[in-house]
Amino acid sequence: MREKQWIDCPACGEKKSMRHLKGQDERYNPKGYPPLDITGLDGQFCETCGEGFWSQTSERTISRMLA
Repeated sequence: MREKQWIDCPACGEKKSMRHLKGQDERYNPKGYPPLDITGLDGQFCETCGEGFWSQTSERTISRMLA
């Protein structure tokens, strides 16, 4: 399944603000466990509000690391 290429931000409505970012890091704090840093993620994020979406590959990585 192909991923949607966002152009306008669906969260804030800003036009042409979505950018594909690679090599992102994210810290997760699962309840009852020590913090977990996941590196090498990619996705599309708004330059204005910062909201965004991880790619399907990154979503699978996150799910696998948190399982």
